[in-house]
Amino acid sequence: MQTISEITQSWTKTLGPLCQAPEQRQALQAFIKMGLPDQHLEPWAYTKTLSALSKAGPLYASGRPVERAFTLQGRQGLALLDGRVVEYILPKDISHQKVPQKHDSFIDGLDCLHGIRPEAHTNLITATNATEETLFVYLGESENAAGAITPARLKFDIAPHGRLNLIFILSNVARPGLSLSHVDLHAGENAQVSVAVITSPSSDRLTFHRWRTFLKRDSRLSSMVLTVGGEPSRHEFEAHLLETGATASVQGLYLLGKKQHADIHTMIHHLAPNTTSSQLFKAVVQDEAHGVYTGKVVIHPGCSGSNAGQKALGMLLSKNAHFSTRPQLEVYNDDVKCGHGAAVGQLNEDESFYLTSRGISPERTRHILLEAFVGEIVQNFPVPLARIELEKAVQSYFQTAVGTLS
Repeated sequence: MQTISEITQSWTKTLGPLCQAPEQRQALQAFIKMGLPDQHLEPWAYTKTLSALSKAGPLYASGRPVERAFTLQGRQGLALLDGRVVEYILPKDISHQKVPQKHDSFIDGLDCLHGIRPEAHTNLITATNATEETLFVYLGESENAAGAITPARLKFDIAPHGRLNLIFILSNVARPGLSLSHVDLHAGENAQVSVAVITSPSSDRLTFHRWRTFLKRDSRLSSMVLTVGGEPSRHEFEAHLLETGATASVQGLYLLGKKQHADIHTMIHHLAPNTTSSQLFKAVVQDEAHGVYTGKVVIHPGCSGSNAGQKALGMLLSKNAHFSTRPQLEVYNDDVKCGHGAAVGQLNEDESFYLTSRGISPERTRHILLEAFVGEIVQNFPVPLARIELEKAVQSYFQTAVGTLS
């Protein structure tokens, strides 16, 4: 098997002829410098990418899609296949347009691949009205995606006092390749945005999704990701609290089994006084699956009165299951409230005994306790339609899970 360095060099040779525009050449040079990620990079220490990348190719999915894994079915939103918008239904106060893709800076080698793609563009969705709207955003691949890169880039602009709910459905096919998405959300003063992300498992396909939110004065973010992993999958969430009163709530739920791997990184930047953030992540892990949570909060100089908290809880259902947590704080002020906590364990024996002693079967007991464990996150999400979709995904997991949940 090739090394990560050898794969990077091979991809560079293949992608080079595609880079005609100055922006593409800039992205290619950044890709050469940064390379593809693997465990030799500290942020990727728990996530092995070599096997999945060795099965992928450097080419982008192209040609007419031969299948659709989904349609909007009359719902408002957008459907993207192989990174391209194939369908959209939007209310009158929300518009969609393709704009040239610009990079203020390249974050890593995977981010560069968005800029190398021929005819690279960003799908810009602008919400100009204060009316609350809910949009579904479907991301998936066609048969053309086998072994290919499928990058999707979206930007949402929410006007001051606007209300926008987003439900992302990530439907990855079980074919080798590399799925990328990069989503930026800009919330104006006193705007509110809710984001629910629901994934499907993707064996042999490296899936990498990055979400960044920029919050102005008194704006609010509520976000939630439900991941069932992949081999491997990774999500990165950033929230930039730019002005006083900005608030971010970031939550996540791992439902992992077999040999699935899910890696979630969060980064919260408090960049103004009197800003608030909270993080809560829970994991149910069985078989030989592995969940990873790295959460970092940075309270920058001059941001007094900031309040930040983070917690990660893991439930292990087999001896070979793992959940790794790495909470981190960087605080450059005295007048702040910060805290973090992490705990990893098994089902409570006293609670299990209480239920079984009242005639409830051991299998049903496990279901009850696990549903209560994950229910705190799902039931508290503020968007009813998103809660319905999240509950469907949770129930599907419980119905199909094997091993200790059978």
